[in-house]
Amino acid sequence: MDCAARTHSVVFSALFPKNSANSRVFTVKCSSKNLSLDGASSGLVERPWKVADARLVLEDGSIWKAKSFGARGTQVGEVVFNTSLTGYQEIITDPSYAGQFVLMTNPHIGNTGMNFDDEESVQCFLAGLVIRSLSIRFAPQIGDAQRPLVTIWLKGTSWVYVSPIRVVYKATSHFHFKLWNSSSLIYQPLYHATDDVDTRAITRRLREDGSLIGVLSTENSKSDEELLEMSRTWDIVGVDLISGVSCKSPYQWIDRTGSDWEFNDNGRNKETFNVVAYDFGIKHNILRRLASYGCKITVVPSTWPASETLKMNPDGVLFSNGPGDPSAVPYAVEAVKELIGEVPVFGICMGHQLLGQALGGKTFKMKFGHHGGNHPVRNLRNGCVEISAQNHNYAVDPESLPDGVEVTHVNLNDGSCAGLASSKMKLMSLQYHPEASPGPHDSDPALSVVTEIGMDKALTTVVSLKSSTFWVSKKAKQEISNISNDLSNLSNTVEEKAKWIFNKLKGKPTKSLPDLLREYNLPCGLFPQNITCYEFDESNSKLIVYLPSTCEICFKDSSVMRYATRVKGTLSRGKLAGVDGMKTKVLVWVKVTSINVESYKSDKLWFNAGVKKSRSKVAYEIPRDAVKVEEF
Repeated sequence: MDCAARTHSVVFSALFPKNSANSRVFTVKCSSKNLSLDGASSGLVERPWKVADARLVLEDGSIWKAKSFGARGTQVGEVVFNTSLTGYQEIITDPSYAGQFVLMTNPHIGNTGMNFDDEESVQCFLAGLVIRSLSIRFAPQIGDAQRPLVTIWLKGTSWVYVSPIRVVYKATSHFHFKLWNSSSLIYQPLYHATDDVDTRAITRRLREDGSLIGVLSTENSKSDEELLEMSRTWDIVGVDLISGVSCKSPYQWIDRTGSDWEFNDNGRNKETFNVVAYDFGIKHNILRRLASYGCKITVVPSTWPASETLKMNPDGVLFSNGPGDPSAVPYAVEAVKELIGEVPVFGICMGHQLLGQALGGKTFKMKFGHHGGNHPVRNLRNGCVEISAQNHNYAVDPESLPDGVEVTHVNLNDGSCAGLASSKMKLMSLQYHPEASPGPHDSDPALSVVTEIGMDKALTTVVSLKSSTFWVSKKAKQEISNISNDLSNLSNTVEEKAKWIFNKLKGKPTKSLPDLLREYNLPCGLFPQNITCYEFDESNSKLIVYLPSTCEICFKDSSVMRYATRVKGTLSRGKLAGVDGMKTKVLVWVKVTSINVESYKSDKLWFNAGVKKSRSKVAYEIPRDAVKVEEF
């Protein structure tokens, strides 16, 4: 049986009649022989969904024509783009996308079908899905991991296809499926979804302007002006989205996934650790991974009092991922505050941001956030780089954190904070998903070390040792690596100080580089923090800045600057001209030739990098730490 309809099962939900217990259930496995032809144009596959004209209207005034294969009507949401090549089933069932339209940059979606084990929640919470091309076939699973691809309910003489997201179709022939309109089976769309739209053009717009509010509509009665007004009057900032996705009462997680789907099932039946997980929109795979390492997990609502959690005497508390603005849920921040120091805690994504706020730090909204399974993150303790899965629009400002809290990981794309830890307060957190669903499994040891040696010991060991690493089995190798890194850092420090002494002996000015930039009406954060080696010849205004290594900085406006080991330019009032040794990220790396402020009171900083483009001057007012990179 060909199940082309299965690919689009996420578009509809179905309610079974109360007497459905009398129905018989059959399992059917699909043969790849039936999947050699693709597309309704072949004449062999009939699209089992209705298509309608749709419009996506963005708050910047752009209007995008599309075809709707989802819910009818009008829906407003924040448009974000996801760079994952696979894993659309996990994405559409991820509660962290509540209130958002997810735009997939991968042009072809649907060709891997759906399965019963990869749902991340019991329903779809996202506002809508925007894709370029919708597949009407899928690739069946083969080998030892083969799973039933179709479940058939036999009711009378009608064969009905039931997907994991409760969708009902009636098989009319070997290849054909049609939606079954029956008095005993009611279907309704789950969310808005469109295809046949230029997703990459929209992605470029989002990268330039940041995440935009959009309205997706199939209603011809609404004018473009009305939809545009809706997009400009709706806001997602400050809205409590967590209360809409969290569970309503505590429950114990029971893992129904087969053990052969896991990398580790040694602890599956042990239940060594008692963990309380706060549900801010928790993904099932986080719970699956913890269970596979021997955790007995009690999931509690987002509003669960900290006092009740402590009565459970847990070995550790997990603060999960979730949607929206962490500042919109002060009740969650208060619960986190009360638990810090009382019991070991571990935060993921939203949990990481809530920990940051509970510690007294600040969070800020990013330009377009991180959404995808290909984000490089550097572990600052051992220098290792992990490719991570991320889904968030907010980040913790590391400069606002108190003493005693260590930034353990940074995102290499923009330098944002990706991990925190404190041995004294028994906490650690990650801004990305170590369970990787979807995504790579580079970060899975973050879960294994917490469970295999105990959360309390893991926090003390991992945070306090300079040479510590999540990869416990590779400890000796990484000890050597850390020694090498320390020697390299020492060499760079000696080189930098030597240049500083040499400059002093030559009679160069002793004022700091930030002070020099302020004197010439330029932001003092143009260069990395703690740069002491520079030469400035006032007779010809030539400035040379020395850096110990090639490095880059991500500023608060999400812009990125990269520096060579020597940056040269001509410094004058409000301008650094003839620049050599600086690049900025504009889709690709482009050399910066000049930087200037047009007037003393101007809040704009103008960069000439092929074209002249302005950025917020405020973002460059505070010197920031740089991240070392391999090449300029």
